[in-house]
Amino acid sequence: MTRPATPIPAAGQPARFTGSDDVPVLTAAQMQAWDADAIERRGVPQPVLMESAGRAVAAVVQRLYPDGRITAAVGSGNNGGDALVALRTLRAWGRDVVAVQAGGSMPDGGLLHGTLEIM
Repeated sequence: MTRPATPIPAAGQPARFTGSDDVPVLTAAQMQAWDADAIERRGVPQPVLMESAGRAVAAVVQRLYPDGRITAAVGSGNNGGDALVALRTLRAWGRDVVAVQAGGSMPDGGLLHGTLEIM
């Protein structure tokens, strides 16, 4: 896979690698560059990116914390949208979930495939 122009940080830079050398933890600027690349060059719709991110978070949370209530702080940006998708997915799997609004407004409902109405 060809990666966007923003390079993965070298050793000693703020971002770190986890799991394997092929799974980077990106800085906010690097993630924005990867998102822009996916949307603009590869034609992936932004709602698809948000759904994918939220469902991936839900899968990790379910694996790491299989029992109990899940609470997420939901900001007003796209990360808040990812959090709502994760909570919606966990709720569909039978989990007790709580969203705590942490931003001045809720994320853009148009990107969330009806998540705001479900929550």
